[in-house]
Amino acid sequence: VMSTMVFDKGPRGYFTMMGVTPEQAVQGLEQAGADVVGTNCGNGIERMVEIATKMRAVTDKFLVVQSNAGLPVIRGGETCYLETPEFMSKHFLRLADLPINIVGGCCGTTAEHISSLVQSVKAR
Repeated sequence: VMSTMVFDKGPRGYFTMMGVTPEQAVQGLEQAGADVVGTNCGNGIERMVEIATKMRAVTDKFLVVQSNAGLPVIRGGETCYLETPEFMSKHFLRLADLPINIVGGCCGTTAEHISSLVQSVKAR
């Protein structure tokens, strides 16, 4: 069983909308029986690295991170995500160093983002 949560950054750090920290989320989800825990959506890759670092500090189990391609902006009436495949793959390598076991994309990611991630990982 895999379970992920979404965190927002405020003045006191990262929390879910219900006030749960990344560390508390890991502990609670593992106690509930999840085999893999992590975070998805709601943040670009740089913030996801910060969240993943907090999660990794409290578990040795598999972790998953699925980042947005940044936060959405409206341009010309259309929703756009500004993190490029190259920018994201550079930061995905930081996740591999933690290590994060499963990585992927969420809102705004494209086939190009995933391809760039795969190429970066294979080049290591």
